[in-house]
This record gives sequence, structure tokens and C-alpha cells, in this order.
Amino acid sequence: MTQTGQSAIEERRRHERLAAEFKIHYSLLEDLDAPGGERSAEMCDFSGGGVRFLCDSLLDKQSQLLIRIEFMGWKDEGGEWIRTGSKDDVGVLKALGRVMWCTASEQRHGFYEAGVMFTGRMTEGTRPRS
Repeated sequence: MTQTGQSAIEERRRHERLAAEFKIHYSLLEDLDAPGGERSAEMCDFSGGGVRFLCDSLLDKQSQLLIRIEFMGWKDEGGEWIRTGSKDDVGVLKALGRVMWCTASEQRHGFYEAGVMFTGRMTEGTRPRS
């Protein structure tokens, strides 16, 4: 690999990826008001820059998503995430994201693996504009 190629990969992977089994839900921005617009997915891993998950339908590259991740055993206190370890605590992160790639999963037949880059964070009382 060339030096330039290595630098590009390092730049793309600025954030450490963590394997996770948290609940993830997503909606295409154009489907926010549609009944049944929110879909569930199986998270593979995430980082400060994005998330990778398994879904049951192919997502178009560059599609914009509203993502909701539920972190069991965590809570958000004034913007600071605190690990409690209690199953009663569920921290919820709402973020906007853009599909960077989506391909058939090699591990799970009939599923797709999607890589989504975070583009913003939603706070309570905000809603993206279509």
C-alpha cells in the first residue's frame, strides 16, 4: 500500500470502533411521517464518527437517516454519559447520519450491512426539516 493510501485509511478511521449489542432504530428522513417509518436493526459496532449495523433492506448510498440508539446501563446527565451498569438505566442517543455504504452481509443471509457516518446530534424538542 502506498503512503498516500495508508494516510487515507487512517484519516477515515479517526475514531476507535467499539463492538456493541445496543438497540438501534433508524428512519429515512423522507419516511419520518410515514406509518411504520422507524425500523429496527442489529448494531455491529460504533464509534464517535458513525455506526455499522445489519438491516433487512438495502439502503441507498448518501441516504439521510435519523438514528436512535438505546444504551442499556448508561444514562445521559446534562450531556455527560455515565455508565451505571443498571438495567433500569437506558441512555438514548438521537443522531442524524448519512449512509456511506450498504452491501449484502457475508455473515447473515438475507441481511445487509450498512456503514453510516454521523452528521449531527438531535436534542430533545428538535426535529429535522424535510
